[in-house]
Amino acid sequence: MANQETSEDMDTFAMKLIKNLQTSPLYSELKFTAKEITCNSITDQSHLKQQIYDGLAKSGWTRKLHNEIFRQLLQRVDVRSKDVTSEHIKEPLAYIRRAQSSWEKRILKSLNSMCTELSVPLARKRPIPEQKEIRGAWNELSVEEPDLSAFRPVYGPKDFLDMLTLLKNPNLSTDQMTNFWSLLQLPIPVKSLTQLRKDFPELNPRWSQVGVDDNADGHSELFDARRVRLGQRVVAADNIALTQQYARRGIPPSLRAEMWLQIVGLRITDASTFMLK
Repeated sequence: MANQETSEDMDTFAMKLIKNLQTSPLYSELKFTAKEITCNSITDQSHLKQQIYDGLAKSGWTRKLHNEIFRQLLQRVDVRSKDVTSEHIKEPLAYIRRAQSSWEKRILKSLNSMCTELSVPLARKRPIPEQKEIRGAWNELSVEEPDLSAFRPVYGPKDFLDMLTLLKNPNLSTDQMTNFWSLLQLPIPVKSLTQLRKDFPELNPRWSQVGVDDNADGHSELFDARRVRLGQRVVAADNIALTQQYARRGIPPSLRAEMWLQIVGLRITDASTFMLK
């Protein structure tokens, strides 16, 4: 019975995936490429279908479709813990939403006030000269350090902590709250150190990390050079799963722009326009 339900779920997901692909810009590009291959074909009609398949594979469409399916699978995964019961899922979180709304209004007010003082617009379309300048120096944007001394923090850490300490679940009695040792009075499950080590094995001290070990004494230059060489091979592979795995130990600054475009599934068509791959 369970296998039958799983099969039905996969069939439903496959149909949804096909529908999403057919309404995406990727599908239009795929059709256009297939038409080009058809127009340039010199074989008879009986071999045309296979030639289109071969042409799409040679032009990199196999990798593009694999990446898109991988993104869809990531969206399908249920990130909730298996230990969470249906009763916990049904728990009303109106008090959390009220606190969130109040906090967002507070941040927005602070942000608007700062922008008004500095005469900085929150959103505007870049003029043509600025677009050309950004397009010409796109790969260097991640390492630039603009002067942000005039900007102040939108909120302080203590303000955020004070807001969190005021949150209390109205469904918990005072006796139940006495078991919490921290300032936060919320029944949030916290993973143990053993569980964290299991969930984040890449953070083990025996594995070097970009941003930590490349600044340390000793073999920092060798480590940095090896990570860059490996990262260049990962970028050339253009595989989302591989790029995500590489990013778990940090991305060198020179490769961050290209890798993050791969991870989020974007490609640059203009300095101010992005499209899904």
